[in-house]
Amino acid sequence: MGRETNRGPQRANGGPGHRHTERAVHRISSTILAVANLNDPEFDEHREHPGFHCRRARLGRQVGAQRLGLSLWEIPPGQAAYPYHYHLGEEELIVILSGQLSLRGSQGWRELQEGEIVSFPVGEAGAHQIVNRSDEPARMLAFSTSGAPDVVIRPQSGTIGVFERRPEGGGLYSHFRADDAVSYFEGEPPSQRRRTALDEAGRRAHRLMLAPGRRRRSRRVRPPRRSRM
Repeated sequence: MGRETNRGPQRANGGPGHRHTERAVHRISSTILAVANLNDPEFDEHREHPGFHCRRARLGRQVGAQRLGLSLWEIPPGQAAYPYHYHLGEEELIVILSGQLSLRGSQGWRELQEGEIVSFPVGEAGAHQIVNRSDEPARMLAFSTSGAPDVVIRPQSGTIGVFERRPEGGGLYSHFRADDAVSYFEGEPPSQRRRTALDEAGRRAHRLMLAPGRRRRSRRVRPPRRSRM
């Protein structure tokens, strides 16, 4: 009984139980890489192409996400976030935070109101473009799968994007015209190496080693003969 009564006060007064809690809190806090705030975002991408002026805060990258993408988009009136496109490796979902945005999808145009949520599956069925056709700025959140290579098709311009999509950024990031496609062996020279007599001798020796009846037989250990009395 005495031992049991001593354990309770030990935990309450900073005993072993308290130390375990401190270590657990330390492990949790040490895994937090960064923190972002929707009310005070850091816009780290500014697009200034005519018709596509907008700001983007890549929140997922900012907080160290590896397999999830999260971006806050701010789109001025009369501008689009990006061209009409679809992904071959990425699934997306958007949430309208403020203002009114227009969605161009595979079935035509539709107006999106504040609070609406729309998803875009992989493939041509998920083709989309977001445009602000109102008189006020608008914001939306975009969620996506991430951390794996992706191919983006832009039907209107006939172009293709190929992205490595490392979590920290960088890597392969290229755009091509679909009409510039080449064959699989385009520009690949044939092998110029010729067989030599030494190569042929090595091949013959290898074939002989693998031929039936040529495999080395393991020696059998015979028991000693018993002497006759």
